[in-house]
Amino acid sequence: MRAIASALVLLAACLPAALAAGQGASVLEQTGTLTDRYLTVGEAREVLHGANPGFDACFQEHAGVREPGDVSLKFTVARDGRPLSVRVEIDEAFAPLGECLEQVASELRYDAHDGDPMELAYPIVFVRDDRGPRTVPYPIVFVRPRVRTFLFVNVPPALTPAVREKLSGWLYP
Repeated sequence: MRAIASALVLLAACLPAALAAGQGASVLEQTGTLTDRYLTVGEAREVLHGANPGFDACFQEHAGVREPGDVSLKFTVARDGRPLSVRVEIDEAFAPLGECLEQVASELRYDAHDGDPMELAYPIVFVRDDRGPRTVPYPIVFVRPRVRTFLFVNVPPALTPAVREKLSGWLYP
Protein backbone atom coordinates (compact mmCIF):
# COMPACT_ATOMS: atom_id res chain seq x y z
CA MET A 1 0.00 0.00 0.00
CA ARG A 2 2.86 2.31 0.86
CA ALA A 3 4.44 1.67 -2.57
CA ILE A 4 1.23 2.71 -4.34
CA ALA A 5 1.01 5.89 -2.28
CA SER A 6 4.64 6.69 -3.09
CA ALA A 7 4.02 6.13 -6.80
CA LEU A 8 1.01 8.46 -6.71
CA VAL A 9 3.04 11.17 -4.95
CA LEU A 10 5.79 10.85 -7.57
CA LEU A 11 3.26 10.99 -10.42
CA ALA A 12 1.64 14.06 -8.90
CA ALA A 13 5.07 15.71 -8.76
CA CYS A 14 5.57 14.96 -12.48
CA LEU A 15 2.18 16.32 -13.57
CA PRO A 16 3.10 20.04 -13.48
CA ALA A 17 6.10 19.36 -15.74
CA ALA A 18 3.84 17.60 -18.24
CA LEU A 19 1.31 20.41 -18.23
CA ALA A 20 4.03 23.04 -18.55
CA ALA A 21 5.34 21.21 -21.61
CA GLY A 22 1.91 21.67 -23.22
CA GLN A 23 0.90 18.04 -22.80
CA GLY A 24 -2.45 18.39 -21.09
CA ALA A 25 -5.47 16.11 -21.24
CA SER A 26 -5.96 16.68 -24.99
CA VAL A 27 -3.02 14.35 -25.76
CA LEU A 28 -4.58 11.56 -23.74
CA GLU A 29 -7.88 11.91 -25.59
CA GLN A 30 -6.33 11.27 -29.01
CA THR A 31 -6.74 7.79 -30.43
CA GLY A 32 -4.23 5.82 -32.45
CA THR A 33 -3.81 6.52 -36.13
CA LEU A 34 -3.87 2.96 -37.49
CA THR A 35 -6.44 0.66 -35.91
CA ASP A 36 -6.22 1.50 -32.20
CA ARG A 37 -5.76 -2.18 -31.37
CA TYR A 38 -3.03 -4.63 -30.50
CA LEU A 39 -2.29 -8.07 -31.93
CA THR A 40 -2.74 -10.80 -29.34
CA VAL A 41 -0.76 -14.00 -29.02
CA GLY A 42 -4.02 -15.94 -29.49
CA GLU A 43 -4.64 -14.24 -32.84
CA ALA A 44 -1.10 -15.08 -33.97
CA ARG A 45 -1.60 -18.70 -32.86
CA GLU A 46 -4.82 -18.99 -34.91
CA VAL A 47 -3.04 -17.78 -38.06
CA LEU A 48 -0.21 -20.28 -37.48
CA HIS A 49 -2.64 -23.14 -36.87
CA GLY A 50 -4.40 -22.20 -40.12
CA ALA A 51 -1.06 -22.63 -41.93
CA ASN A 52 -0.78 -26.32 -40.99
CA PRO A 53 -1.96 -27.59 -44.41
CA GLY A 54 0.86 -25.60 -46.03
CA PHE A 55 3.36 -26.89 -43.46
CA ASP A 56 2.08 -30.45 -44.09
CA ALA A 57 2.64 -30.07 -47.83
CA CYS A 58 6.25 -29.02 -47.17
CA PHE A 59 6.87 -32.07 -44.99
CA GLN A 60 5.26 -34.41 -47.55
CA GLU A 61 7.38 -32.99 -50.38
CA HIS A 62 10.75 -32.56 -48.66
CA ALA A 63 11.01 -34.85 -45.63
CA GLY A 64 9.98 -38.16 -47.15
CA VAL A 65 10.19 -40.87 -44.51
CA ARG A 66 12.96 -39.16 -42.57
CA GLU A 67 12.26 -37.38 -39.28
CA PRO A 68 13.45 -33.75 -39.25
CA GLY A 69 13.71 -33.51 -35.45
CA ASP A 70 13.11 -30.16 -33.76
CA VAL A 71 11.82 -27.46 -36.09
CA SER A 72 11.34 -23.90 -34.89
CA LEU A 73 9.87 -20.99 -36.84
CA LYS A 74 10.98 -17.48 -35.81
CA PHE A 75 9.84 -14.14 -37.21
CA THR A 76 8.48 -10.71 -36.41
CA VAL A 77 4.93 -9.53 -37.19
CA ALA A 78 5.09 -5.92 -38.44
CA ARG A 79 2.38 -3.39 -37.64
CA ASP A 80 0.81 -3.93 -41.06
CA GLY A 81 0.49 -7.67 -40.35
CA ARG A 82 3.31 -8.90 -42.60
CA PRO A 83 5.84 -11.39 -41.24
CA LEU A 84 9.41 -10.06 -41.34
CA SER A 85 12.79 -11.81 -40.98
CA VAL A 86 11.23 -15.27 -41.27
CA ARG A 87 13.65 -18.08 -40.50
CA VAL A 88 13.34 -21.75 -39.67
CA GLU A 89 15.74 -23.47 -37.32
CA ILE A 90 16.17 -27.02 -38.60
CA ASP A 91 18.89 -29.64 -39.13
CA GLU A 92 21.05 -28.71 -42.14
CA ALA A 93 20.17 -32.02 -43.81
CA PHE A 94 16.63 -30.65 -44.19
CA ALA A 95 17.51 -27.28 -45.77
CA PRO A 96 14.93 -27.62 -48.62
CA LEU A 97 12.23 -28.37 -46.03
CA GLY A 98 13.27 -25.30 -44.04
CA GLU A 99 13.08 -23.11 -47.17
CA CYS A 100 9.60 -24.42 -47.96
CA LEU A 101 8.39 -23.76 -44.39
CA GLU A 102 9.87 -20.23 -44.55
CA GLN A 103 7.98 -19.60 -47.80
CA VAL A 104 4.66 -20.71 -46.27
CA ALA A 105 5.25 -18.58 -43.16
CA SER A 106 6.27 -15.55 -45.27
CA GLU A 107 2.91 -15.60 -47.05
CA LEU A 108 0.86 -15.52 -43.83
CA ARG A 109 -0.99 -12.33 -42.94
CA TYR A 110 -1.92 -11.10 -39.49
CA ASP A 111 -4.26 -8.29 -38.50
CA ALA A 112 -2.78 -4.79 -38.66
CA HIS A 113 -2.13 -3.38 -35.20
CA ASP A 114 -0.86 -0.32 -33.35
CA GLY A 115 1.47 -2.20 -31.04
CA ASP A 116 5.16 -2.73 -31.43
CA PRO A 117 6.27 -5.35 -33.95
CA MET A 118 5.72 -8.72 -32.28
CA GLU A 119 8.65 -11.17 -32.19
CA LEU A 120 7.41 -14.78 -32.27
CA ALA A 121 8.84 -18.27 -32.04
CA TYR A 122 6.68 -21.27 -32.90
CA PRO A 123 7.61 -24.97 -32.80
CA ILE A 124 6.41 -26.86 -35.87
CA VAL A 125 5.68 -30.42 -34.76
CA PHE A 126 5.34 -33.03 -37.49
CA VAL A 127 4.26 -36.55 -36.45
CA ARG A 128 3.62 -39.89 -38.06
CA ASP A 129 1.26 -42.16 -36.17
CA ASP A 130 -1.83 -44.34 -36.71
CA ARG A 131 -3.74 -41.26 -37.95
CA GLY A 132 -1.10 -40.61 -40.61
CA PRO A 133 1.58 -37.96 -41.10
CA ARG A 134 0.54 -34.46 -40.11
CA THR A 135 1.52 -31.23 -38.42
CA VAL A 136 0.20 -30.97 -34.88
CA PRO A 137 -1.08 -27.50 -33.86
CA TYR A 138 1.29 -26.49 -31.07
CA PRO A 139 -0.70 -24.79 -28.27
CA ILE A 140 1.88 -22.13 -27.40
CA VAL A 141 3.36 -19.26 -29.42
CA PHE A 142 6.41 -17.86 -27.68
CA VAL A 143 6.69 -14.07 -27.63
CA ARG A 144 9.81 -12.12 -26.77
CA PRO A 145 8.99 -9.82 -23.87
CA ARG A 146 9.49 -6.16 -24.61
CA VAL A 147 10.87 -3.49 -22.34
CA ARG A 148 8.14 -1.34 -20.88
CA THR A 149 8.67 2.40 -20.84
CA PHE A 150 6.75 5.37 -19.56
CA LEU A 151 4.30 5.67 -22.43
CA PHE A 152 1.86 8.18 -21.01
CA VAL A 153 3.79 9.69 -18.11
CA ASN A 154 6.06 12.64 -18.72
CA VAL A 155 8.78 12.32 -16.08
CA PRO A 156 11.39 14.94 -15.32
CA PRO A 157 14.69 14.22 -17.09
CA ALA A 158 16.53 14.85 -13.81
CA LEU A 159 15.26 11.55 -12.32
CA THR A 160 18.13 9.23 -11.57
CA PRO A 161 18.16 5.76 -13.17
CA ALA A 162 17.51 4.23 -9.74
CA VAL A 163 14.40 6.38 -9.20
CA ARG A 164 13.18 5.65 -12.76
CA GLU A 165 13.65 1.92 -12.12
CA LYS A 166 11.73 2.12 -8.83
CA LEU A 167 8.88 4.08 -10.47
CA SER A 168 8.80 1.59 -13.33
CA GLY A 169 8.52 -1.28 -10.82
CA TRP A 170 5.57 0.41 -9.14
CA LEU A 171 3.76 1.16 -12.39
CA TYR A 172 4.51 -2.16 -14.14
CA PRO A 173 4.68 -4.83 -11.42
